[in-house]
Amino acid sequence: MNSAVTHKTAAHPASAARLQRGLLTTCLLAAPALLTASELARLEVENSRVESEDTYRDVMSQLDAVTAHIGLWRLAAWLDLAFILTWTGALVAAVIVIHRTRPWIATLAGVTAAVSIVGLSMHHAFYYQALADMAGIPDHESTARLLAQAGSDPLSVAALLMFLIGALVTPVILGIGMWRAHTLPWWAATGLLLWLGSVLIGSEATPAALFNLALLLPFAALAGELAAAPRTVEQPPAVETLS
Repeated sequence: MNSAVTHKTAAHPASAARLQRGLLTTCLLAAPALLTASELARLEVENSRVESEDTYRDVMSQLDAVTAHIGLWRLAAWLDLAFILTWTGALVAAVIVIHRTRPWIATLAGVTAAVSIVGLSMHHAFYYQALADMAGIPDHESTARLLAQAGSDPLSVAALLMFLIGALVTPVILGIGMWRAHTLPWWAATGLLLWLGSVLIGSEATPAALFNLALLLPFAALAGELAAAPRTVEQPPAVETLS
């Protein structure tokens, strides 16, 4: 009886670990695809507007574009929300893998990951949701004037900074952490650098969204590390002393 209970109890942690790996691996593989799909839909709407150096006219054109393609805009918003959820799981997976051998870097990565998640969530609310709500207001002229004057509030500035940290700083720290933990092969590093380069260039051309798929390379490496046995922490060689 005791042997059966012990075996059953030992099976629970193993099952929970398999479930955790499965969920995190799903997040790792789904996040780049969802980001790509969201960006393709978003850019299709954004590129249908007529840009202007006049802030009011530019915002007015953006509102008209969102209104004309409200279904596609909402699809982009839902995909972005799904991306944020899977991105959270992907960052958790990265922190777990790095923590096995580089706990201090993992701590720093965890802090910036939290900032990334908050920043992406605020961006979703202030950008996707706000434009969807404003597009439903019939008086676009008054709405455009209001939006043209917005953005200088400290909360908006904080949201922008957190979004930029999430988009640029967090992936760099994760990449350094994976490299220091010896979990970033050359092909995964190539994918990460290609993605970072596309983010820095900031192209708004619709095909540029496909560069987000380059994240599949480092994330595939992370998925492999999750399934592998944990690496041992490097210890300094022992120094023999004469007694």
